[in-house]
Amino acid sequence: MLPSVSDGVDPASGLVPPAKPGVPLRTVCSTLLFLVTTLYLYSAHAQASGTDFSTALSQAVTTSSSAKAARFERDAAIARAERDRPVARPTIFANASGGVQGPRVNLPGMSPLTETVLPSETGRVDLILEQQLYHPGVPAARVRFRAELALADIAYRKALASISLNVENLYLDLYKAQVGVKMATEGVVAANSYCKLVDETIASGVGKPVDRSSAAARLAEAQSVLISAQSGVALAGMALNRAVGKPLSSANVETVLSLPKDVDGSELERAVAAARNRRAEVLEAVVGLSAARAGVKLAASQSGPSVVARGQLTEQTPTALIHEHYASATIEIHIPILDAQKTRIDTREAVAEVNRLQEMLQEAKSGVELDVQRAWRKIADARSKIELSRARSLGSQATLTVAEAAYKAGRASAFELESAQREKRLSAESAIQAEVDLMAAYIDFKYAQGDAPETVQRAAPILNYSESW
Repeated sequence: MLPSVSDGVDPASGLVPPAKPGVPLRTVCSTLLFLVTTLYLYSAHAQASGTDFSTALSQAVTTSSSAKAARFERDAAIARAERDRPVARPTIFANASGGVQGPRVNLPGMSPLTETVLPSETGRVDLILEQQLYHPGVPAARVRFRAELALADIAYRKALASISLNVENLYLDLYKAQVGVKMATEGVVAANSYCKLVDETIASGVGKPVDRSSAAARLAEAQSVLISAQSGVALAGMALNRAVGKPLSSANVETVLSLPKDVDGSELERAVAAARNRRAEVLEAVVGLSAARAGVKLAASQSGPSVVARGQLTEQTPTALIHEHYASATIEIHIPILDAQKTRIDTREAVAEVNRLQEMLQEAKSGVELDVQRAWRKIADARSKIELSRARSLGSQATLTVAEAAYKAGRASAFELESAQREKRLSAESAIQAEVDLMAAYIDFKYAQGDAPETVQRAAPILNYSESW
């Protein structure tokens, strides 16, 4: 059983009792530091056997449940588009019927036997084939079919890009959590050093015995922060494993990220142009507009003539006027004359859809440009926060150095020293947060312009979709 980590104030007398013999505060601090450091090193060793980032990203867009669901959705969309594919697809169907009727009618013939005109029992089997030979809307149907296939591919790429973006953000969360563990470990080391400093000042007669309780509480707080940080690493790793498609308990690699280089104004212009040509939202509007324009032509073609070939084979109950075998081949020309204004109404609806998609395309272009501009300004804001946090870190370190010297000399209280240490810790956390914000802004900037990892490019490449496509 570990010794007590604090020498508290006696509630009865209000005095600080002396330290227990054989259990100095330095020993307590050293024991806690050893246990916490051992736990952290064990956790880091378990994480080191995990999957690196590139492999995790590849797994996420190829084998994860989300990626598989996206592929199945694309397959379903392609299957739906096949219904509208303008190819030769004859329809063949059979009809079979049988029944009774009456009264029976016979027609006297040249022979002694009579010929039946209306038999009492009948049977009939028809085999009918129909194939459309010509329709004025076939070229527009081809355009619409290609557009539907393209929309399926664009939606698939959009889903994969969303998956990879989620993985990058989760990897960044894991990085932040692991850095938090390292900072919490340093906090435990600093708390242990503070315990030693309190022991030394009390032993020299400069410090106050009540500072032991404060130092012990500070060490306990640092230990609690470290435990919470380690829990954060575990949860961040589970979230990343879930996105990748691995068991939640799988190990995670020790993350290593570096700050990206700064970009100039010309990079912003290039990014805006790329977003207006490559973002899935814009491509969906472009291709959807092509499909809608084809829909206008298809709607108008309903009033045009069409040519249909028809073949028929029949086996039936013979009569005096009908042979038991029947075959025919015909060419039919369908010319709509009045269709209750269906063509006009459908065409008007299709034109309205084209107008709607034209406005949606302009809105999509302005929306993706706004996303790029927002990510760009986040980068600039994060850069400024990094500079500010570095300046604050230097100032807090200087303040801490002065406070430690003053405390040793007996010219500063433990509260002032703890305040300086807290300020140093907060400035370090602020610096880490600013760096994480910068990397997150660069991730958003990359995806805002339609960029995606190589694994996404291979699975769902960007094709050349123009507004006249």
